[in-house]
Amino acid sequence: MRIPAGQVMHFTEGRPPAAADDQSIGAWLGSLWLDTSTGPATPWICLSAALGAASWHDLTRTAALAGKQPLSAVLTALAASATGLGWGALDLVRHHQLGSAAYLAAETLRLGPVIEINASLVLSSADCLKTIIVTAGSITVTLPPAAALRDPWRVTVKRSGATALTIARSAGDTINRVAADLTVAAETAVTLVCSSPTNFEVI
Repeated sequence: MRIPAGQVMHFTEGRPPAAADDQSIGAWLGSLWLDTSTGPATPWICLSAALGAASWHDLTRTAALAGKQPLSAVLTALAASATGLGWGALDLVRHHQLGSAAYLAAETLRLGPVIEINASLVLSSADCLKTIIVTAGSITVTLPPAAALRDPWRVTVKRSGATALTIARSAGDTINRVAADLTVAAETAVTLVCSSPTNFEVI
C-alpha cells in the first residue's frame, strides 16, 4: 500500500525495502516503510532514493551493526538536510532533537487516512494523524481547542487547487505561539502538532 504525503510517499508492505524500492515508485529522502512481515512491524526510513540503489535504514537498530549507522547518527545527519525531508522523517528528527529514546516503536509511525475536501471543515480530536487535501474553493480549516487534545495530536493540511486556505485557531489558542490564524500558500502542505494546552506548532 502506498500512502501519498505531499511530495513524499510512505509505504506499508509485507517485506523489508530493497535497493529497487527507489524514486521510481515514489520513494524520497525521508520516506517511511513499515515492514509488516515481522512481529512487531519494523519501521524503515529512506536515506537515498537513487534509481536502482535506494538506501533504507532499519529504525529499530540502535547501534552500528554490519556497516549500518546507529539511529542517532542517522537522525543527526537527516536534521542537517531537513529542508528536503518528508513529514514522517521530520517527526523522527524532532523526536531525536527533543531527546527521545533512540528506539522508536512502529506505533510512533502510524499514518492516518488521506481525505479530500472542497468545503470548510472544523477538526476534532478524532482527526489525529489525518492528511487533508483541499482541492477547491476558499476554505477555512478550524483546529480543535488545544486543551481538549491528547499529546501527540497532529494533522497535515495541503492546499492543492483551492483558491485560498486558512488554518484557524480556536479562541485563546496560538499557532507557533502567535495569536493569529495561518494562511497556507498554493501547493503547500503544513503539519500542525498540538504542543501544549494552548498552542500548535508547525513542523
